[in-house]
Amino acid sequence: MTLLLSIIAFNIIIIVHELGHFIVAKLCKIQVLEFSLFFGPKIFSIKIGETMYSLRLIPALAYVKLEGEEEESDSERSFGNKSVFTRMAVIAAGPIANILLATVLLMVIISTSGYETTKVGKVLEGSPAYEAGLREGDIIKSYDGKKVYAPAEEMLFLMASKGKEANVTIERNGNEEELSVKPLVIPANRLLLGFRAKESYGKESNVVSSVISKQADENNNLKPGDKILKIDNQEIKSMPDILNYLKNVYDQKLKDEQADRNKDDKSKESNIVLNVNVLRDGNIVPLQIKPFFEQGRSDSYDIGMAFAPSVKGGAGDIVREAFISTYSYTRVSIYSIIYLFQGKFSFAEVTGPVGMVATMNEVVQMVPSMMDKILSILNLMVFISIALGIANLLPIPPADGSRLILLALEAVRRKPLPVEKERMIMAAGFVFMMILFVVVLFSDIFKIFNGIGV
Repeated sequence: MTLLLSIIAFNIIIIVHELGHFIVAKLCKIQVLEFSLFFGPKIFSIKIGETMYSLRLIPALAYVKLEGEEEESDSERSFGNKSVFTRMAVIAAGPIANILLATVLLMVIISTSGYETTKVGKVLEGSPAYEAGLREGDIIKSYDGKKVYAPAEEMLFLMASKGKEANVTIERNGNEEELSVKPLVIPANRLLLGFRAKESYGKESNVVSSVISKQADENNNLKPGDKILKIDNQEIKSMPDILNYLKNVYDQKLKDEQADRNKDDKSKESNIVLNVNVLRDGNIVPLQIKPFFEQGRSDSYDIGMAFAPSVKGGAGDIVREAFISTYSYTRVSIYSIIYLFQGKFSFAEVTGPVGMVATMNEVVQMVPSMMDKILSILNLMVFISIALGIANLLPIPPADGSRLILLALEAVRRKPLPVEKERMIMAAGFVFMMILFVVVLFSDIFKIFNGIGV
């Protein structure tokens, strides 16, 4: 059921995109030859007026076919014979429809569960945020020199900072203040002792709450209540101390060993033995612990704070916050693309249609009630719809953005690009996009079958 809902949700985003092209083409008196749901062999079709409405076999995607869009036509109502600005409007209508869909969905979400703010709800004592001076009730205005309108932006800028110290502008009691925070770096590939601490930061963050790995039980004899005092004579006062020490051990002793391992070797064990002193029942107990290796996809970063719960408001608040959130998520999509090409994010993290549906399905399965499932799908639809709209504006053939560039060039030159050249550009772009699609598709499938989050 959840998988079906995820597939339907993804297809709604694509259909709305094509409806944008379709509606504006109709309004501009361009002849629409076909509007098709899905692709593949035709199952059913009906002609209403001049337009054929089709349903095809493979339940994914949609498309609109316009007179004179891909071939020359003498018809006054052909796409190619309309003005440059009319054609630009038709092309831009798809991405704009995706962004408008996101705004409508945000109104539904906000009317049901409220809207997010950048007000700080909790700061963990001993965390980087706490040490920097951030406190509950502060309003985050910017992170690393970039304005923040929603929590998603702060999290994006935190990830893009790659753990470097960043300036954070806050509002406190009506006054703006500048703080400097140094995030905790959690490496993708790291050593673990296999326990859960009582706290993430602070005085009890080096106290064992529970042993979380069966493998850890076999490799050490940590017990709930143990307070870790030293590792190899290195004094330990908090969880960050443990993480930093294990990172140093990994960098010095295990990194090369893991790099040299056979790719088929899925062993998590290391040959390292750590001398650990713990405080247990008032006595210092020496232990020898064999840590285990965990391999992730990318480093993560944390400053030890959480935003305040969502706020409910009236009709005016709902509309205003829906537009603010749309703007915020649009910025997130644009910055994500920029960071991707800057190398701050990995292309291995790019997700295609299969991965998007899998992510939707995974998230939906995690929530208990049907209402929560629906809200989770709607939230993901907002992100994906805006991301699709922005990605389609990239100047990469055959995306809508590349066609807008060609039309802008035509407006400047006051004559269209020769049809042969335009077809060559689009064909080259299509080959590139198909190669990229296949690579991303296999990447998505690999992640799913190997249990890696997409």
